[in-house]
Amino acid sequence: MLSSYYYDNLDARAKAVYGVIQSTLSRAARECTIACADAETAQVAWQAVVMDRPDFINYPGILWGVPQARNNTVRFEFEYSDADESEYSYHLQSALDRLNGKIKSSDDDYAVCKKIYDYLASTVKYSSDVYDKYCELARTNPSLSRIAEFMLNHSNAFSAYGAIVDKRCVCQGVAKAFKVLCERFGIECTCVLGETNDGRKVPHMFNVVELDGIRTFVDVVSGLPADKLPMIRYDYFGATSRMVQKRFTVKGEFGCNDEGASYYTRSGLRFSDAYELKRYLVAFTAHATDGAVRVFYDGKGISDCELRTLFSDIINDHCDSAHEMSAVSVMDGMCNGLITNIER
Repeated sequence: MLSSYYYDNLDARAKAVYGVIQSTLSRAARECTIACADAETAQVAWQAVVMDRPDFINYPGILWGVPQARNNTVRFEFEYSDADESEYSYHLQSALDRLNGKIKSSDDDYAVCKKIYDYLASTVKYSSDVYDKYCELARTNPSLSRIAEFMLNHSNAFSAYGAIVDKRCVCQGVAKAFKVLCERFGIECTCVLGETNDGRKVPHMFNVVELDGIRTFVDVVSGLPADKLPMIRYDYFGATSRMVQKRFTVKGEFGCNDEGASYYTRSGLRFSDAYELKRYLVAFTAHATDGAVRVFYDGKGISDCELRTLFSDIINDHCDSAHEMSAVSVMDGMCNGLITNIER
């Protein structure tokens, strides 16, 4: 099962430690002592709990457990605030109420998951300052203790608390909040670790979900509106391993090979023929006023640079005099653009 993916991949010894940690956190205890466990096994088990159960690891101070080993025991110490738990629970329920108002009884997993995606993408701001500081620390002084200290001092940004309460976090916070919300609505979900394969090896966290029998990647952070392109994007909503691996090296094997859950496939916006793509864009623009246009070209013979030019030229050539393409982004064949009224 995706929801217990990291527990399922532990050995028997680490599973026993996992159970103790999970039980301790569920009781809202402030510390955890585990007999007959070494520090390495305890740390592996702790990380598995963090990934599987972000509903337990959501409050400032308990994001990171650093074990101290002595006399065949390992002890984790962490802060725990009743006020933080209460604040988180209140805002989580508000999010669930808002989603319940949008989700219909007839919605399939795909529709429910997309509404959760839209909710987070429309409410969360990315903490670029925390991300930049983390990357600088990882590059210049990547010791486990320093990184742990930094994450503890910025624990909101790395937990679902940041996404649900503060509405501001980095990728870890978004991915964990997405998992929490998906599971509340019965969708199997896990968090996934990866790193960019552009040479910088920047760490990233996103998700794998099970949608109507299809296992697929979802990366909410990639869809967050940006200053230069203020629209929700769906490039990695329902992405396959092949698509994700163009940008990231993924830790773990998830077998996401079915295109059937892709936003572009489900929305009829995937094109492998350049002529059909042009026809669609012309027809779309003829009826467009303000709004977003999203297409994915996975055919041959057109580079991203050429696709960007084609995309922009068609939209602008066929917009009425009051509208124009104000922003555009093209990457790996995925085109996103925003049409706005220039006479306002």
